[in-house]
Amino acid sequence: MLDGAIARRFNWCSQFGARLDSISDLALYMAVTLAICVSRGYAISENCLLVLVGFALQIHHIWYCWSKFRTFPAYHSDLARLSAYGIFFLVVFFWCFGNTLFITVSLALWVLCSVEGVLITQRLQESRENVPGLWAIQSANSESKIGNSELKVVNLE
Repeated sequence: MLDGAIARRFNWCSQFGARLDSISDLALYMAVTLAICVSRGYAISENCLLVLVGFALQIHHIWYCWSKFRTFPAYHSDLARLSAYGIFFLVVFFWCFGNTLFITVSLALWVLCSVEGVLITQRLQESRENVPGLWAIQSANSESKIGNSELKVVNLE
């Protein structure tokens, strides 16, 4: 989670880095899910539907972005960043306290982020990285209808 902040702080951002960051984030989430399956499988089995929905949406998001833009999605939206921190703490709380509600909320955040990613891909006209969120595309599209032909993505950082 700190890699993106460090890259932005020292102006080390690139398209390759944004895509690599998204791929490494996905690999980390899969590794954590696998670790939970192996050590405390009950948490995953109690949330089987959310796991399947999240996995299906994530695969759809990647496939949709690839089929539309021929690239891996790297939006790093505000919701995705906030969710990543939330998921981190929720998984830590799960390891400490064993309550599967923490895993349920983590999985729900994952599903929400995947839905947002699909909707961002649907609304973008060209491939972009670091899209703040769906709201930025919607406001940019409404500005373009007023007379601005260029899509603007607002960066809040």
